[in-house]
Formats: sequence, C-alpha cells, structure tokens
Amino acid sequence: MLKTASILFRIGVIVVILAVAFLVYGVLFATRDDRAPKRDLEESGRVVRVMEVRALEIPRQWEGYATTRALRATDVRSQVQARVVERLVEDGAAVARGDVLVRLERTDFELRLQATDARVASISAEIDGLEVETSRLEERIALAEDEFEFEKWDYETLIGLRERGSGNDREVKAAKARLDRVQRELATLRQTLELIPSRRHALQARLETEQAQRRINVQDLERTEIVSPIDGVVQSIGVDAGDLLTVNTFVARVVDLTAIEVPVQLPVGAQDSVGVGDVVALEAGERDWEGRVERIAPESDPRSRSLTVFVVVRQQEADLLPGQFVRATVRSGRVRPTIIVPRRCAVGDRVLVVRENEIHSVAVEVGHHLEGSFDPAPAETQWVTVRQGLSEGDLVATSGLDALADGMFVSEVIR
Repeated sequence: MLKTASILFRIGVIVVILAVAFLVYGVLFATRDDRAPKRDLEESGRVVRVMEVRALEIPRQWEGYATTRALRATDVRSQVQARVVERLVEDGAAVARGDVLVRLERTDFELRLQATDARVASISAEIDGLEVETSRLEERIALAEDEFEFEKWDYETLIGLRERGSGNDREVKAAKARLDRVQRELATLRQTLELIPSRRHALQARLETEQAQRRINVQDLERTEIVSPIDGVVQSIGVDAGDLLTVNTFVARVVDLTAIEVPVQLPVGAQDSVGVGDVVALEAGERDWEGRVERIAPESDPRSRSLTVFVVVRQQEADLLPGQFVRATVRSGRVRPTIIVPRRCAVGDRVLVVRENEIHSVAVEVGHHLEGSFDPAPAETQWVTVRQGLSEGDLVATSGLDALADGMFVSEVIR
C-alpha cells in the first residue's frame, strides 16, 4: 500500500514539474523579440545587392508569329491563243521587268496586221479621193450654172419672139426641154457635192475602226512575246515548246524578293500603342531581320481578339524568303515612363524592397514582359513592367532572394 502511494506521489510531482515548464515556455514565447533572434542569427545582418528603381522611357513590345509572303508576286498568263515556239527561262531564274519568258507563234497575227493595214490604206485613199471629187464637182457645177443661165436666156428670148409673132411653139418647147435638162443636171451635181461631207464622215469612221483594229492586232502581235511584268525570280514555268495556249492559260509565276510582307497578329490591346513606321524585329532560327509596320488592318478579329499589322522587310539580297515562319517583336514608337524590375525579382506579384535596413515584401501589379538590356541592371535580360506598388528610388533586392524574408535585417546594400 505504501509502495503504491509512493508511485502516485512521484507521478504527481512529475506532472507538476512539466506543467510549470510549459507555463514558463509559453510566457517566454509570447514576450519574445522577433528581431533579436534574427540579428543574433545573422550576427551583423545580411549584405544584399539591390537595384534602384527608375522610370525609363521604354517602348512597349508586342510579340506575334506569322508566315512571310512576297509583297509583289504575279502569275503571268497568256493573252492570246497561239502555240509555244520557245521557252527562254527556267525555274529559279532571275528576270527583269520586260524580259521575255516565252515566245508564241506569230504568223497568224502578222497576217491579220497586214490585212488591217491594207484596209486602212484603202479607206485613206478613198478619203483623199473625196478632195479631188469635190474639186471636180465644183468645176462642173460652175459650168452647169453658166449653161443654165444661157438656156434660160434662150428660152425667155424665144417666148418673147413668139409673143411678137416671130417664133413658133416647137422652138419654145425645145428650149424649155434643154433648160429643164440643164437644171436637173445642176441639181444632181449639187446633191452629189452636198453628200461628200457625210461620205467623208462615214469613211473617217471606218478608218478609225480599222485603226483601232490595227492597234489590237499590233498588241496581239506583241503579246506573242510573254514578258515578266516585274523584277524578280521565276518561281515556276508552266508551259513547254509545242503547247497550244488559250487565253488566260497559266505561263509562269514571278516573285519579287526585295520586299517581303509579314502579316503579324497582335493582341487587340496593341491598337493604342502600335503605329505605321514602328520598327519590328523578326527571328527565324538563328537568323534575324528588321522591318517596319507599313499598314494596319482597320478591323480586329472578334474570334481571336487579334489585330493584324502588315510588316514589310526590304532587302537587297534574298535572305528572308516567302513562306518562312517567323517570330515578330513590334517595338511601339509611342514611349512613356515605365518602371521595370528583373523578372526573377517579381515572384507571386510581390517584390522584396529594402527600406531602412529591413526587407519588405511589397505587393505589385505586374504588367507585360520585356527582353533586353536596360540601364538599371545591364546584366539582366528578362524584365517585367510594374504598374503599381513601386516608386522611383525604391531599392529592389536582386541577390539571395531565396534566403530573404519579410522583416529581415540588412546591414549593407550593394548597388
């Protein structure tokens, strides 16, 4: 019995000792100084490398992807029906504007032109003949008028003699018949002369028709030589010698490689910052090119919520080819002061800032991502813009970020 009481006494003492120990620990924990342990742990505090925040005038960058195409390319087609007699170029050949690609049979077109020339010459001769005819008619009319006056005088004289009893009716009737004949001849000559202007107009109209036909014949004859309409490179030739071509038959495709167009789709929000003339960096593999925005589509795509800008790369050598898939970075020409920090410093929309030798975790509103080297920290290449949360002059921690925490003491900063 005494043994059992001794054991219970010992257990009670142990419980009391543990209770007192927990009570003392709770009091010490509740009244602890948070900074003192850190300072003890860090001895004289941490040394932190920082970047001073500054508002920089940085152009907004927009990224997109696109497939290149030639700004100028043309499908050359036949404009007359004829047989191919000669093919002068092959696929991949460089050509200049006006260079002959294909020659067609031209005999039929030469004969048509000769026939038209003959008709033009015939009508021109008829028009020239009207001048001679007019002159002769005027002479004949003058003679007929003289003859008419004479016959009229003779007729009136015979009438007077008959009234005085010296003449007879037969002579009067004969004179009247001669007067009527001369009058009819004079009327016919005058009518013929009056019709000459209308005949001239009709011949002139026929001449103009034939001259127009001649121009068509000359044009068709010229079209037997199918030429390149632009400077460029032959993509493909679709005909061979002996082929019979009809109107609008595909002959060749010529591509100008000195100007390449890139239709880049950007987020619709880019419409306020992207403008004509903005510089665009293009990348494909390890190659890069520079172009400029030359046109902007007036409407955005409601399905993809994207805006299309047309970038043109002008080049002397054929470095950038149509059909290449490229990455495009459009640099807006409209700049405004922007606060940026290294991308690795903004974790979970928070940035560590050193203020009064203490680390502060500051909530920020992050904007868009940037690539490049900027003055605050030239070694950094990945950046984000900060819309809210930071001010010029703030010191953003850039080293030892994994080991830093809110409230930690900083003994020295390195800029």
